[in-house]
Amino acid sequence: MNVYKLTTKAFEKMDVLLLQSIVQLVQRQLKSTWTIDESADILLVDVEHPEGRTFWETAPSDKLIVAYAKQNVYEAKWYLQKPIRVQPLVQLLNDLAGFRETYPVVASQPIQAVLRTKETGQTSRAVPKTPVAPAPPEKTSTTIYFQPTQYLIGLIHTAVSTGQVIRFSYAETPAIYLLPQEQRCFTTTIQMTHLEMSQQTLFSVSANQIKQERLTTTELCDQIEKLALRSYPVETILWKTALVASQGRLIYKHTKETTVKLKQWPNFASLPHLPAHINLAAFMLKKTADLATIAVKTQTPLPVVIDFFNACKVINIVTETSGGAPPLEKEITETKRDLFRSILRRLGK
Repeated sequence: MNVYKLTTKAFEKMDVLLLQSIVQLVQRQLKSTWTIDESADILLVDVEHPEGRTFWETAPSDKLIVAYAKQNVYEAKWYLQKPIRVQPLVQLLNDLAGFRETYPVVASQPIQAVLRTKETGQTSRAVPKTPVAPAPPEKTSTTIYFQPTQYLIGLIHTAVSTGQVIRFSYAETPAIYLLPQEQRCFTTTIQMTHLEMSQQTLFSVSANQIKQERLTTTELCDQIEKLALRSYPVETILWKTALVASQGRLIYKHTKETTVKLKQWPNFASLPHLPAHINLAAFMLKKTADLATIAVKTQTPLPVVIDFFNACKVINIVTETSGGAPPLEKEITETKRDLFRSILRRLGK
């Protein structure tokens, strides 16, 4: 039986003790042996704690991070809901063990060595191919900006422009079929309030790792019937890709000082979302403000605001300006000022 290590970040002492106790008690329900160890590469992070939020946004890519909070506001791939409960924890640990068996930790080349190779023009020795599953999607949060064309979004736009029916797939994840003539996509059921782990992978992986297969309309119809696929507007897939792949990074040439306002209410019936997105939509439909202000006014983490803005931008339901935002409160007109003065004069008599 494999042995895996787990550690915590920004946890309350009582939560740490509770986690340790539960892990010891449920060992028989686990597919692998788990221990709590500070040297672990799997981290359970309390993202509601300021220290935890900071760590989450700057976490090294060689760590497997699990978000711990009352709600999954970051749309984390790995998530454990507060407070810690036995069955959700058992399910999480078994899922993590399965993932680690498929994608074991591989020592990566230090970035300094990569830079030296580029500077000197030397070619590094090719790494031998191993008979394992495709590598998991690379964590791209270290990239300053989010480039939509580098993900499934770019492939869909290209396919739409050519009018070609395409099957998009990655490893064992549910495939997405595009029928450009009808601006429709077909895939397994997409929950409007969350995505399954396997689905998230295809939305977050880079475009060069996604397999594309051309189909005829007849072949597509056969697949729809055989696999009982559901139909969705193309916007559903574009929107979800932006939400999942952005990882708190703004689209190129945008900043948190960019002022924005929604053109229309997002169609949440066909756009996967979280409760936080509804609050953001209500505020941004009524007010014009910069992204940093929106985060403060709605009490929403800035990365969540950025991901939501990117998704709105991708389906073209948001306007933006580079200048400062107008005051959030409407200015009192001169007519109203005269009215107030008149009322005050009468009260003073």
